[in-house]
Amino acid sequence: MNSIFQFKDTNNLVGKFFILGVVSTALSYLGYLNDIEHFYHSYLVSFVFWMTLSLGCMFFVLMHFAMNATWSVGMRRIAETSMSLIPYVCLFFIPLYFGMDILYEWTHHKMKQPYLSKDFFLARTLFYFVCWIFISRTLYYHSTRFSSVESFQTLRKWSGIGTFLYALTISFAAFDWLMTLDPHWYSTMFGVYIFSGSFLVSIAFITLVLIYLRNQGILYNEVKMTHFNDLARIMFGFTVFWAYIAGFQYYIIWYGNLPEEIEWYLARSHGTWMNLSLLLVFGHFVIPFLILIFDKTKKILPILASLAVLILFMHWVDLYWNVLPNLHEDTIVFNWLDITIFLAHGGFFMSLFWKRLSDYPMVPINESRFEDSIKGKY
Repeated sequence: MNSIFQFKDTNNLVGKFFILGVVSTALSYLGYLNDIEHFYHSYLVSFVFWMTLSLGCMFFVLMHFAMNATWSVGMRRIAETSMSLIPYVCLFFIPLYFGMDILYEWTHHKMKQPYLSKDFFLARTLFYFVCWIFISRTLYYHSTRFSSVESFQTLRKWSGIGTFLYALTISFAAFDWLMTLDPHWYSTMFGVYIFSGSFLVSIAFITLVLIYLRNQGILYNEVKMTHFNDLARIMFGFTVFWAYIAGFQYYIIWYGNLPEEIEWYLARSHGTWMNLSLLLVFGHFVIPFLILIFDKTKKILPILASLAVLILFMHWVDLYWNVLPNLHEDTIVFNWLDITIFLAHGGFFMSLFWKRLSDYPMVPINESRFEDSIKGKY
């Protein structure tokens, strides 16, 4: 079998993305000096984007072991590599600590005490980070050193524990970082809403990386068209799931018609914010749904790559739509900081990703199910 198991950065992706991160950071700092309020709101959008992408990949790994999946053995290293970067993404939070007074109204006025207090907020955030770092490092450590049946049993055990902690922490992190931007608004479905977007964007990311590697002749025989078809099915399923959760949240709040709930949607239902709301409906649901509903399109890699890019972009738009009306209530005010901060985080993230991907074989060559995965068994 003609296989390439070790990733070699022949295109110097590590260096190119690192330079992108450095240049974008410098430009972002200039933007910080010019508009500090917009800086912190854009920074929050970017931070949550890259964190949810990593967390979505961690959920992919958790489900891989919890469900004893075979089909995803050959591609799980992509998700594991992204998951392993969670400790570094946590460091992105540090500047947000200094912008809390700008982002969150409750830092100036006592409300919903003691939950909305700086010390408790930071303690909860630290708890989320500790849980995610512990889960990701444990799974990554045992997976990259996979050697026997005992290794698999260990990974299954930790995946069960990790799934419980994951569900708890991602929900409350969504409440804390995003929902408390408007401390009067609340939704019990918001955690699931953020989770659905998180896992969807991770599937898009994994798909895009695998297509790039395939074009480079890497994992060409190990990840076949049937695997891409499976990824497209998951992408389709979670496109529908995201739309269901987002729509149901809206319908319940609309039907309840409570002042403390509807104001959040009213702010996104007038002026140019309404245009962005419609973009979310069509770009995040209608277009992917109409394309992925056909089985043939799930097997055309250029279409899958384009959809993956669209989903990545729409996840950023979704987070932007959640955060920025807190600053610009009447109309959308785009700023070049929206781009440079995202590219700064993305440059460093992707530089570390490609560097980490080369540290270990790209497939778990010691796992007995690897051959079955190549054959397309589930």
